[in-house]
Amino acid sequence: MATASTTNKCLRTYAPRVNPMGRLFCFTWAGAGAGAYRTWGDAFGADIEVSGICLAGREGRHAEPRALRMSELVDDVAPVIAACSDRPFAFFGHGLGALLAFEVSRRLRDLRKRLPRHLFVSGAAAPHLAPSRAPLHQLDDDALAEALQEFGGAPREFLTNPALMKLILPAIRADLTVQETYTCEPAARLNVHFTVIAGYDDPDLRIQDLTPWGRHCSVGAIEVLQFDGGEFYLLEQPQPLLEELDGALHVSLGP
Repeated sequence: MATASTTNKCLRTYAPRVNPMGRLFCFTWAGAGAGAYRTWGDAFGADIEVSGICLAGREGRHAEPRALRMSELVDDVAPVIAACSDRPFAFFGHGLGALLAFEVSRRLRDLRKRLPRHLFVSGAAAPHLAPSRAPLHQLDDDALAEALQEFGGAPREFLTNPALMKLILPAIRADLTVQETYTCEPAARLNVHFTVIAGYDDPDLRIQDLTPWGRHCSVGAIEVLQFDGGEFYLLEQPQPLLEELDGALHVSLGP
């Protein structure tokens, strides 16, 4: 089983490697912590090191105020990634994490730092598209919990457990505030390979929501992948995704 090493307040590294070929930084969805990727530590062999991004207000950062704007998250995370860019790396992000990974990539570009060789954006429509549903972050707790039940805005094991829902609702509300107030500002395309991923049964994502990610990529055509499952396909049936990532990472991060 993978063990976590805390190398920075923002990072939780699972199955640390002595001399990895490259690194995969994983960004979580609304309300989740870096531990959502704990089982990924040994998924890609001994030459790729996996780190989950730990945001303020959760896990080992409970005492810190939660961010309410995308710029706050980017300010927090981008310098940490830049300091760990001594070897090739890639980003995987799901939901809010996909948008954050994208914006951190933009910030690294603006800072003239090394960019990820591959950006895997999962469970998110292209960032310049209008939202597909009304915002949820201003609902009271009962209404928000009910809406999450209806829309599937959290994994089923949380949605069906009132005690867990009570614990994670503040983090979900903060992250939804970030996600629902986010605006994708016009900027130059990223010189990064993009793979866009979603579950076939995700009710909020159609193929026409995924292919427009290509507007933000300057490296050929993006790849679009869909797997069996809904919004949280990566929890429902993780193995097909992990196998796909394993192959892609060894190509992207290799010599």
